[in-house]
Amino acid sequence: MHITYDPEADAMAIILCKGTVEETLIVTDNVNVDVDKEGRPLCIEILSVHEQLGSDTTRRFSFEVLSPNNE
Repeated sequence: MHITYDPEADAMAIILCKGTVEETLIVTDNVNVDVDKEGRPLCIEILSVHEQLGSDTTRRFSFEVLSPNNE
């Protein structure tokens, strides 16, 4: 599992496992889940993180950024 945060987009991605996205399910206005053809979740995307959690919380985030070497 990898977690990334894009401060420009104010979006967090929780990547659960590798796979090909078949569909993106909209859970709420700010939460999407990418699933494969069997319906297994691959990635959870959270939008407007700063707005939802506040600046104190987002400043304390520690994220592992995906790179070609640690996928």
